[in-house]
Amino acid sequence: MTPPLKRYYLCVLLACFGFGLTLAMFVVYLHNVRHFSVSFASAALLFTALVSLVATPLIGSLTDRFGPIKVMITMALLSSGAEATWAFARTWWIVLLTAIGVNLAGTGVFGPGNVLMARLGDAEQQQRAFGVSFMVVNLGVGIGGLVSAAVVSLSHPATFTALYLGGAAANLGLAVLLVSLRHHGHVEPRVDDNPPPPQGAWREVLADPRLRAYMVASLVIAITG
Repeated sequence: MTPPLKRYYLCVLLACFGFGLTLAMFVVYLHNVRHFSVSFASAALLFTALVSLVATPLIGSLTDRFGPIKVMITMALLSSGAEATWAFARTWWIVLLTAIGVNLAGTGVFGPGNVLMARLGDAEQQQRAFGVSFMVVNLGVGIGGLVSAAVVSLSHPATFTALYLGGAAANLGLAVLLVSLRHHGHVEPRVDDNPPPPQGAWREVLADPRLRAYMVASLVIAITG
């Protein structure tokens, strides 16, 4: 395991820890602390998830254009600002905007993160590297969920504010740590001696039946999980 790969795993741990801190208490926070209806809180959770799903192809295109590191740092800063705002959100439109920011930032970290991880290890190490990465994902989300459950108290709403400010701090630390990996997250250079590659489109990608089957299976696993 190379030092850059170790730092990448620490980035994954920080990102998922912040995610675990905030997501588990989404509906509880909106209903019991900010006094929105359960229907609104549930609909907000659904809406932000759909926005992230629609934005995923755009994140992929931005990663191709600017490289994974720039996208990941931008999204980590977005998540930090959104979570800090979320801690004090009291109106429905601020709740929706900040929730979209947090979920969109999660989408913008994990996808480009896989691109970055593929560059940090040799080809024969990639299966193991991806396996360790998903283990770290579960570890970070689990620890974040345990900490959030241990910290918050419905009789002390300020504990929720502290929780989300902690998530904002974790994402700020993620952005700082990602800077140390900037040399590995550049845009892939084009070799002048070779002809330029054909400009692909999403239509060509989705024409592959194997990819379509994989996407459907991944979506079913994510929904049922």
